[in-house]
Amino acid sequence: MDTTIKLILQEIVRRIWIVILCAIVGYTGAYVYTKVNIPPVYTTQMKVSALTNLADDEAVSSVGSFINMMTLAERRVQAYPEHFCTSGFYKMVAETSQTGYTAGAVGSMLEFEQVEGMGLFYVRVTGTDPVAVKAVADAVADTMYPFMEQYQSRSAVAVIEPAYMPSVPINQQLTGNCTKGALIFAMLAVVIIALIAFFDTHIKDEETLAKRYADIPILGKIPDFSNITDKKKR
Repeated sequence: MDTTIKLILQEIVRRIWIVILCAIVGYTGAYVYTKVNIPPVYTTQMKVSALTNLADDEAVSSVGSFINMMTLAERRVQAYPEHFCTSGFYKMVAETSQTGYTAGAVGSMLEFEQVEGMGLFYVRVTGTDPVAVKAVADAVADTMYPFMEQYQSRSAVAVIEPAYMPSVPINQQLTGNCTKGALIFAMLAVVIIALIAFFDTHIKDEETLAKRYADIPILGKIPDFSNITDKKKR
């Protein structure tokens, strides 16, 4: 068994160029596939605060209480995304962004996430065009306040962290895919070479011959003439 493993390893080392070639093919194939079939997706986000007002009609009698203000802000945060997830808001954002996107397209790009226990929420914008993603995010920031003013007096939102221009796609993982492709093809080549070597019945060395025919006495062996270049001497 040890001899078989040794022969398999020797065969893999002898044909290492095939493994390297397959790794290159796998890397190239994964690169082309990722570039052609997986469009890059970019995302950006902003942090928004739901502001409170001491003069707000919703404030409780203990005016100025920080806890009351935070409770009011949290209630607003819970209500704001519901107002924003409407076709009217999507249409306003689409027109403000000047990207040519429809209200439905803008709606598919937006995602709202509340920060639990805080008067804050995140707005995430995702799309295939980084410039359009940034434009839509800026349009959201510009339209949130005037849109909410239509429904609630003295409603206010403030962008704490503005959206940034996305530069790196979040889904392509080009380097990772190429590495996986190279490893898969290299391992496939190693397995194929190992299988060929395992099922190869040819005699490759003196040790294998002696073990296979242990019950037959060895009378002698033919010298190795491979290093003699002169045909006459051979």
